[in-house]
Amino acid sequence: MEAKIFFRKVENLIYTLNRDLDLNSEGKKDTIAKAEYALVIIDACILKLKELLSTYDFTCIADEIAFFKDLKPKVISQFIYYSQTLQIESSKPKGGHKTLLKYYSNELLKLRYFYNEHKEFYNYYRRKATYLDTKYFLRNNFDLKMRLSSHHYNFDQNFTTPYDNILATIIANDLLELDLHIAITKAGKFDVFENKSSLSWTGSKSSLVELVFALHHSKCINSGNIELVELMSAFSQLFNINVGNFYKTITEIKNRKTGRNKFLQNLNDSLNQLFLDDM
Repeated sequence: MEAKIFFRKVENLIYTLNRDLDLNSEGKKDTIAKAEYALVIIDACILKLKELLSTYDFTCIADEIAFFKDLKPKVISQFIYYSQTLQIESSKPKGGHKTLLKYYSNELLKLRYFYNEHKEFYNYYRRKATYLDTKYFLRNNFDLKMRLSSHHYNFDQNFTTPYDNILATIIANDLLELDLHIAITKAGKFDVFENKSSLSWTGSKSSLVELVFALHHSKCINSGNIELVELMSAFSQLFNINVGNFYKTITEIKNRKTGRNKFLQNLNDSLNQLFLDDM
């Protein structure tokens, strides 16, 4: 099988998975039911991905790194995210706002603990560095002097590299952190949001994601000393909208063939026209 054909098949699997997950999220089922069904969909996708990989031998190191750094984590992160969502929601205690506040805050602390345990790799990933990719994202390349998961021996060695599952966990944790910030806000942690905002975002979700991503990148809020997930959470609460998997939306925006910043361009055009009309 040629590399182009292999990667095209992998990308089609991921596209189909994201489409099915989007359809599932739009249903009227509760969070637990949605998570359970999502795990069934993702598990089937992982099996197909494993089967596809078993029929292909990478012809160069760059292709293997691309698969385990850029493609596989997109699938595994979804499994981790929905598994954690299911665990959090099914274990949620009955009680008032204070009980829920403590519960969700403790779950958030678990994410921070994971961050502290893997701070060096977090920094590597956030900087989009590549100089250690051959150590992190090639199979049969485990160095026991590196920080590895204590469970890595249970993984399929043909389907696992030293850090692709940790990368998938980071991606999943970003989504969970947004969910937990929203849950904590609903439980009454932040006084500023105790009274629900009367504002509603009537544009598309992708337009809001594009706007917030641009604001974050421009460092015009807190001089850039704020995580994207925190900023996205604040705007979600302000405008009473759940933007969902905004990382996937950002990827879709980046992959637009034309008009990557079409919402911002429309804002600019409208404002310019307003100024011209007032002259």
